[in-house]
Amino acid sequence: MNAKAFTLFELLIALAVSALVASGLFSMFSAVAGIRDSSVTQSDNTLVIQAITKLLNRDARMMTSGSLGVDGTEDIRKLELTTQNSLRFNKAVPADVIYYVEDGWLVRRETNTELLYDMEMKLLPGVTDMELEFYNGSEYKEEVVPDARIFRITLTINGSPIRILAARTVDNA
Repeated sequence: MNAKAFTLFELLIALAVSALVASGLFSMFSAVAGIRDSSVTQSDNTLVIQAITKLLNRDARMMTSGSLGVDGTEDIRKLELTTQNSLRFNKAVPADVIYYVEDGWLVRRETNTELLYDMEMKLLPGVTDMELEFYNGSEYKEEVVPDARIFRITLTINGSPIRILAARTVDNA
């Protein structure tokens, strides 16, 4: 019987070709996994930004007339307002609300002196800056406009600016 066997050289070539194919497949699957991870992260960030936008707009809609202000006494600019949107009670209860950036987080502090509570929530990580602008009827200004119906918050999140508009639609006493 004449049995034909592979030579050592043919086995080395087959092994080299198999290694090239395997490394190509690995890099392709690695790239696909990286794209998937980044799209999931981006999708999660979009959902969080939508939730923050919804919260800010609800605070603005339920804001007490004349309660909008900015505290710039420290290095941190703070958006201050009084709203009927209490997250602690999850219903229309008066609350003094302050939004500010601290230690890389967008923070919402809610207080009510009559009900004796003070609640602070870290809403969004990766925030390094918060700019506030108020609409005066023709343009946005950095100075607080008395009874502004629209204000714009620009958050710098992981180096990218994200702009959120909040509008007050009704006058609350």
